[in-house]
Amino acid sequence: MRKLIYNAGVSADGFIAGPDGEFDWLFTDQDYGIGEFMSEIDCTVMGRKSYEIIAQHDKDFFFH
Repeated sequence: MRKLIYNAGVSADGFIAGPDGEFDWLFTDQDYGIGEFMSEIDCTVMGRKSYEIIAQHDKDFFFH
């Protein structure tokens, strides 16, 4: 049986982007355990904008 984990990056006020739409806080020089977390994932579902932003910063993120 598969396990479904819902992971959402959002602040307490309901936004993920900064005041000017920036995501610079998301891409830091530290891993914070996300590498280990992502290594255990079989499938990722996300919207087009999220895909495009991540693809700009990490070409190896998607394994398709």
